[in-house]
Amino acid sequence: MKLSAVWALVLTQNEPTAMDILNSFVQFATANNYEAKLLDGIVYLYNVKNPGNDFKIMEVDNYYAVYTMRVSKLDYEYTPKCMIYILLADYNKSHSLTNHLHINFKVEL
Repeated sequence: MKLSAVWALVLTQNEPTAMDILNSFVQFATANNYEAKLLDGIVYLYNVKNPGNDFKIMEVDNYYAVYTMRVSKLDYEYTPKCMIYILLADYNKSHSLTNHLHINFKVEL
C-alpha cells in the first residue's frame, strides 16, 4: 500500500505543467516551419501562410483559443486560422500515446 502511494506521488511530480506543454507545442510548430514564440504563457504565431498573419493562442476557461492579432491583405482570416487549428490537431495526434501533452482547444471561426 505504501508503494502505491509513493508511485502516485512520483507520477504527479512528473506530470508536465501547462508551460511544459506550451513549450512542446512551440517546438512542434517551429519544426513544422511556423514562426512561434512563447511569452508569459501565450503562444504567438507570426506570418502564418503569408507575412502579416499573426495570431496568439491563450488559455480561456480551461481551453486554449486562437485569437487573430493581424491579417494580411493577401488572405481571408479563416485560411491561416484554420491552418493553426490543423497544427494543433496534428500536435495532439503526434502525442496520442500520452494524454499529458494534449492541448484542449476550442474552434471558433
